[in-house]
Amino acid sequence: MSLKVLAEKANEAIEQIDRFIAEQHSSDFIESIKRQIAFIRDNAVTGKNPIAELKEGNTFSFGIMASRELASPRELELGTYISAVLSELMKLD
Repeated sequence: MSLKVLAEKANEAIEQIDRFIAEQHSSDFIESIKRQIAFIRDNAVTGKNPIAELKEGNTFSFGIMASRELASPRELELGTYISAVLSELMKLD
C-alpha cells in the first residue's frame, strides 16, 4: 500500500484528462472521472485512504465509467492512466 504512488498515478491521470479535455472538449462523464480522481489524489497526498474517506454508501465509479465510455484510440490511451489509478486504489482495500 503506497499512498505516494497512488497520488502520483492520480496526478498523471488528471494531467492526461486535462489534455484530453483541451483536445476533445469536456463531457459530463469525463468531469465526473476527474473529480473522483482529484478526490483520491487529495486524500492520498494528505496520507488518508481515499476509500475510508468516502461518505457512507458512496463508491468510486470512475473505473466503470471509463470502461463503458472510452472507446476511440485516444480515449483508450487515456483509459490506461485511469486504470493505473484504479489498480493502485485496489491495493489499499
